[in-house]
Amino acid sequence: MHSPLETAWLDYTRAVIVEALRRVWTEDSVLTSIIPRADWLLAAFPMPFRFLKEPADDAQWAVAIQRTSAFIGLMLSPPLTAKDRQVEYSNWIEQRLAAPTRASQPALMEQAIKTLAEFFEKLLEGDSTIPLNLRKRVVADLARSLHPNIERQLVDDSNVAATIGVKTTPVVVFNSTHTLTVESFVAALRSALNRKTKTTVVMGDASKRDVKLQLTGTGTVTIAFTDATFTFSEADLLVPTKAGRKRALKRVFSQTPLTAEEENAWMKRVEAEALTAKEYTDFVEHCERRPKA
Repeated sequence: MHSPLETAWLDYTRAVIVEALRRVWTEDSVLTSIIPRADWLLAAFPMPFRFLKEPADDAQWAVAIQRTSAFIGLMLSPPLTAKDRQVEYSNWIEQRLAAPTRASQPALMEQAIKTLAEFFEKLLEGDSTIPLNLRKRVVADLARSLHPNIERQLVDDSNVAATIGVKTTPVVVFNSTHTLTVESFVAALRSALNRKTKTTVVMGDASKRDVKLQLTGTGTVTIAFTDATFTFSEADLLVPTKAGRKRALKRVFSQTPLTAEEENAWMKRVEAEALTAKEYTDFVEHCERRPKA
């Protein structure tokens, strides 16, 4: 590890950069001026795990990860500024920091989310000078300005959302780059199953995008954005016929076996009626976490 003097200097540098980022994003400037400077500051940020003298040392690594997650967690929260600028900041920090961390070091991202939750909780702690309702409103506004991917992790991993009354729209995330509402995603799959070739989907930030659809093979649907294409091989679980759903489920089980109890429960479910959007996405996510046959 570093000497106490080096550690103090690095921590001070990190704090200065975090404060500088917040100042940049609260300026009354255009994005084309803000983003290059914010990118430069983030690139200059001395991530603790990059400064280990002995990376193989478990104790040093644990301390470095703790420090790194603490600073990332603080940076996930948008600054206190106009709503549209908060959203722009959240989109930037998701693209530049959160998404790469989530993809390469998910455990680190989980720790950062815990830090973010603790930060929001501290803002809610007793303060006789500021009414609790006002503090809750401020924290709720910050939480609603988070990028949908970050907001969903916060809701899933902490109780702070319930405390401040934040309700989120269920979303699905593809490749850490494209976030769609669950209802819109499943509606697009159903459209493709009905042989439609295009539709409009609702993204996690409530914006809308036109996509192209293609049905290929047995229940395989491709959704094509202008900047990415995603393929889903279990779309026929959503077909209206019982026979079609059972056939699709048997194929999925042959590729990704579940426990006998789970398979029986899901088979009974598809025999009864078509899956809801949430049931479909929950099932697919559950299968993705299981080993393939």
